[in-house]
Amino acid sequence: MRVIAVLFFIILFAVGASMFINQNSALSRVTSRSEILAEKKAEASMANEEAKALQKKVGTDTFIEEMARNQLGMVKSGETIFDTEK
Repeated sequence: MRVIAVLFFIILFAVGASMFINQNSALSRVTSRSEILAEKKAEASMANEEAKALQKKVGTDTFIEEMARNQLGMVKSGETIFDTEK
């Protein structure tokens, strides 16, 4: 009878230890995934703030002038263009 009780507790301990190890492994995976998602959230928040800032800037005279100069190569009347590229 005593041997059966000892075997029962050994098996019970082994099952408990196995469950503990599996849970720690799962917790580690979930924690890692959580950290990755937190980083992605921070990146998305920064991109969102940049988009909001650009949205406020679009349509202003300064923005339109900047786009005309940089993307279309336009200049104001009376300005002289110096081409420094060879």
